[in-house]
Order: sequence, then C-alpha cells, then structure tokens
Amino acid sequence: MFIIYGRKTANIHKSDHSQPCWSCKDFDLNVLIQITYFHFFFIPLMPTDKDVYIRCGQCGEHQDEPDLKKAYKKNTRAPFYLYTILILIGLFIGYAVIANINKQNEKAKFIAQPMTGDVYLIRSSKESKPIYYFLRVNTVSKDTVYLLHNVMAYYQTVSSFVPEDYFMKEVELAYPRNGLEQMLENGEINSIQRNYSISSGFDRLQ
Repeated sequence: MFIIYGRKTANIHKSDHSQPCWSCKDFDLNVLIQITYFHFFFIPLMPTDKDVYIRCGQCGEHQDEPDLKKAYKKNTRAPFYLYTILILIGLFIGYAVIANINKQNEKAKFIAQPMTGDVYLIRSSKESKPIYYFLRVNTVSKDTVYLLHNVMAYYQTVSSFVPEDYFMKEVELAYPRNGLEQMLENGEINSIQRNYSISSGFDRLQ
C-alpha cells in the first residue's frame, strides 16, 4: 500500500496595495500570499510557512518591503480547510467522548431503574486476566435485584451468548440496588443490554 503525503503550496490571499513602486513609482503593487501545508493523501493536515510576494502591476518589479510583508503575514490567517485532518480528528474524538458519556449515563439509568430481562456483562479481575460473565435480571423488589447467572465464562468482552451458553434458573443471586450502583462505579459492570434481539441468546433459560 502506498502512503501519499508531503507538502503543497496554496494561494490564500491576493490584493492591491497603494504604495509607490521603488522602480517606476507607480501606485499599483500586487500582493500575493502563499502558504505551505502538509497533506496526507492530498487532504490538508496543517499549514506551516507563509510567504508574501509583492510586485509592481505596472513594471513587474518585485518589491523588497520587509515591514509590509511582515504586516501581511501577521494579518492573514490560514484558511480553516488547511486543518481538515486535524478538524476531522477533533470531531471524531469529540463524538467518541460524547458517545461514551451518553453510554455511561444510560448504564446509570438502567441500574437506577432495573427491569426484568436486563442483562449485565460483568468484568471480574480476581484472576490473572479479566474474566467476563453475564447476569440477567429475574425479578426486582424495592431494595433488591434478583439475578440469574450464566453458565460459561468469557475471556474477552462479548455482546451475545455462544450457542452452548444459557442462564441458570435454579441459581438466583440477590444484589442490593446500592451494591449494583457500586459495581457500576467500580467498573465491574462492563455493559448493560435491554431490548436485545433473539439472536443474542439472552432469552435462553434452563
């Protein structure tokens, strides 16, 4: 796979400046500002250097005006599109942060208002490497949530049962509501699923 990257130059400003040419004394100076930017697959990443070119529109002589060039450099901003990749990265990070906040808020809501059938993916760190298992809400009382444990253990995060897995009806665990809130706060409840599809296998009870 070829990775195309490098630097390119773009014209970002053109204007006339009323100042006498050092050669012909005509008041017709043309100002051109170019900017160099890095690109990745021809998509602008970020700008680097600006160059100012001043020439007479009448005789064509280039003008050596350091102060004027410095002023134009200072007052001319790089167009935002030259930051395209950085903007896209920022938007992606912002979306990921907002999505994570919404996910955490949703989990907190599900814990505060548990419903029969809710499925919790639990992360256990008692072993040398994390082990994951599922708990399914069976019934809910005022202060206690009764949960069914699944049969199998998983060694990575999963969102559904393997074909051999199911919840055990004879193994009901009682958790106080504040205990579940503490588990969520400690990161033990990895995810919560509600209104899941049949293909997840979470309706299998034996």
